[in-house]
Amino acid sequence: MKAFALWSLLCTGSFAALAGGYHAKLDSTPHRVAVVIDTSYEMQRALPGVLRRAQADFADARYTEVGVFSEKSRLAKDARGFPTVSPRAWAPRDFKRLADGPLRDQLDGYDRVLVYTNASSADVSGLPDSWQIVNPR
Repeated sequence: MKAFALWSLLCTGSFAALAGGYHAKLDSTPHRVAVVIDTSYEMQRALPGVLRRAQADFADARYTEVGVFSEKSRLAKDARGFPTVSPRAWAPRDFKRLADGPLRDQLDGYDRVLVYTNASSADVSGLPDSWQIVNPR
């Protein structure tokens, strides 16, 4: 019985040490996700729900750092990484800044990029293939 207790204690201690180490590693190097919200005139009807959907998509995401951008610039954020107010539609759609402009350099630092837009596939064809297009319906 003494051998079983010792074995049980060693297994439990090893598991706790490994789990704690893995938690510390994930905590120090979070998965970085960029959420890009299309703020063009064409998105005017969908914009009120887009921010809520993006927040819901990442509500339970642990070990994740979220950066929120429009296709024109980085948006102000709260503690979770989301803007405190819903973005407004204010210009024609232009994904060139995302594909080749200064915003692209910021987005390259993220592990995953989600683009919330209702644009046609022809409009988003200039964006990198690794970026995920999310239709906000």
